[in-house]
Amino acid sequence: MSGSKSTINAYVSGGQDHDSTIRSLTHWAYENPSQGNDEEFGNLWILWDAFNAVAQRKPEAQDMLVQLMADIKALPPPMRNGVPLRCWGGELWKDLPIAGPNMRESWNFFEPEIDEPDREERRRHWVNLNAFAARLTRTGVLNFDLYVIWAMRSALEGECDDDGLDTAVTAAAQWIFIAGEHIYQSERQYPTAPNTGDPACGGPLWTGQRGFCEERWILWRERFEDMSDAKFWDVVATDFEEKQRASELFIRAPQVAAEAAAKMAAIEAAAK
Repeated sequence: MSGSKSTINAYVSGGQDHDSTIRSLTHWAYENPSQGNDEEFGNLWILWDAFNAVAQRKPEAQDMLVQLMADIKALPPPMRNGVPLRCWGGELWKDLPIAGPNMRESWNFFEPEIDEPDREERRRHWVNLNAFAARLTRTGVLNFDLYVIWAMRSALEGECDDDGLDTAVTAAAQWIFIAGEHIYQSERQYPTAPNTGDPACGGPLWTGQRGFCEERWILWRERFEDMSDAKFWDVVATDFEEKQRASELFIRAPQVAAEAAAKMAAIEAAAK
């Protein structure tokens, strides 16, 4: 499985056909019936990590990647002793087990320091990963609805520090551009519980429902509208270094926010 990333790269670059790509990525599950759960976990982790890595670096290939995961999901299950193979409570391949935990690991992001040489690349990769999760959610291949809440809370509900606000806003906007209709229609709630905490709670600007509702959607739209004004970002950048002001994400943040707000308004209008 160590070659998963190179296999996927070859596929999205046109160097490998669809069927051989599927076989290369999944053959281990059919050919090694005696392997233990630890090995299956490791193979799946490497597989989904490769998808996320390519999606971050090649956003133009994300639709191909989503379709490839959908095709893997539709494969017949590998059998162990007459029953479908399972790992971490999910069945191969229909549940795409481990893909969720792997995305959670990949999704952990901390704004790089100003002097880190790969700062802009890491920020772009973070935005691209949000776009990939949004595509998987929109198509129903996987569901990352809770990540919508986390992205919006950070960017739009007053949780994010100014230093990383341009990254957070650009990442949040990807969810609107790609899965806005899905988000608007969702009424999913996330009740608190001792073993799960309060995952869908609001930031300082939201004290309402723990989940999706029209009032929260409106708050997000209004915040995007506020952030479409260049003067908003002038205040944010009061103590910024010149390198921060020159960042492409920072320069484009007002336009991205304006486009997200316009998309949200259009979704609302179409639903009336």
